Amino acid sequence: MKIRLNNKSLLKILSMLLATCYLLLVISCASNTATAEEYYSIGMAYYSQSKYAEAESWFNRATSMDRTKTASSYQMGRICFETGRYEEAAKHFEAVLKQDPDNVMALKAAAYARIQTGNLDTAEKYYTRVTELVPDSADSGYNHALVLLALKKPAEAEKVLLTYMPYLNEIRDAAWKDATLLMARVEDAQDKPEALDYYATWLDQKPPDDDNTKLIRLDYALALEKAEYYAKALEELQILLDSLPDAKDKKTASTEGTENAEGTEGAEGQTTEGTEGSTTEGETTETGGTDTGSTENTGTDTSGTDTTNTDGTNTDTTNTDTTNTDTTTSSTGDTTKTEEDNNPLSRANIQKIIDRIKAK
Repeated sequence: MKIRLNNKSLLKILSMLLATCYLLLVISCASNTATAEEYYSIGMAYYSQSKYAEAESWFNRATSMDRTKTASSYQMGRICFETGRYEEAAKHFEAVLKQDPDNVMALKAAAYARIQTGNLDTAEKYYTRVTELVPDSADSGYNHALVLLALKKPAEAEKVLLTYMPYLNEIRDAAWKDATLLMARVEDAQDKPEALDYYATWLDQKPPDDDNTKLIRLDYALALEKAEYYAKALEELQILLDSLPDAKDKKTASTEGTENAEGTEGAEGQTTEGTEGSTTEGETTETGGTDTGSTENTGTDTSGTDTTNTDGTNTDTTNTDTTNTDTTTSSTGDTTKTEEDNNPLSRANIQKIIDRIKAK
């Protein structure tokens, strides 16, 4: 049976085919939009689990879709930042800013990324815009002032900080403590006496007795010296000096560390000698010339500074030689002396400052 189609029937069938194709195209477009959102959601799920490689893959897919391109670029920037790829992170955040120049989150993120890449001028530009858009953002103001101080613009840093200090003075939280210390440094950089009050206020909060606190106390003492408050400067330096480990204690620790190293070396020699005499099925097992790892990277700490391996020697198991002990000790002494001279928190350095002030 043959089916005959006239021109009218063919036109009708063609119209139906075209309508079907159009409908499929519309459905396809709607599906693409939904897929972009799904890609972004999957990427966020992986990001929340710190699975950055998987998240990056899904965000890359979503980035190709206009509807989620900005959000995906931002999340890609966060992934790059978390994985230490700061230049890539900055470029992703800056891509967001090209589409949305006043996106505060992207501005903050781009500024912080540029700090990591060392582009402080660019970071300062972004923070300036943030403070214009969100003038009551204390954390952004703090970071902005920090960048300005690093750029040797203490007067501008002071102006930014003073905007937020009245608010921070009321809540007196961790952010207030950080801002107080930064204000001390900003004022100190301008040789302003107000720096003394800020340093004293920060130290009054009883911070932990670590090296960072000791360095800040030293800065305070030096600022007191500049302001010619010599008695108070000497008082702070004495507190600092009393908090440092005594030279005798350090020497004792150094001697004990050396004795332990020598004991280990002797034990290694005895163990090797025993190994040389062993036999297996009538054959002599030779260990001649075998390196047991020597004294490199033993982690022996001398006077608080890792100076092991200053002579780079290895202990040969076939000939345990202890003649290098004197050389190692001598080299360690020289290294310790050099680091003592360069360490601002060394007893010698603190005493030198005390003597200088007393001579005035």
